Amino acid sequence: MTLLALFSIGLIFDLSSALICYKSDFETGETVMVSNSDFVYCVSFHYNKDSRKSDKTHKPFLDGVTKEELEEDYGMLLNSDTSVYSVLSLCLFEKYDWAKLNLSKRSIEFQFRCLCDQDLCNGGEKFEDYLENLKHV
Repeated sequence: MTLLALFSIGLIFDLSSALICYKSDFETGETVMVSNSDFVYCVSFHYNKDSRKSDKTHKPFLDGVTKEELEEDYGMLLNSDTSVYSVLSLCLFEKYDWAKLNLSKRSIEFQFRCLCDQDLCNGGEKFEDYLENLKHV
């Protein structure tokens, strides 16, 4: 039986209310599913560009986010569902000027981060795939 099948069976019998997110495994380069009761959102970084490099974007970074990792709670926005309206994802386009903090030799970095709060909502290698995936979660 494959590892994915065993994990899926485990998810079916998981009695907790853990959020399930896709997560990038940097060691293997693969995307795995992670169930964590501390996750409040799944996150997908679809655009990460160092201003010193070309406009090439990288494979999206996928993970879950715990309450402690948030600078503010986005629940009010993501949980504003009604019978005719629901927020599927909240996306932010961010700029980091690392040189001003003297933390590294890097200059300006741009990131496009999307948060969502449904199981496996952060899937998709391309942004278009991410949006299509949201329609089905």
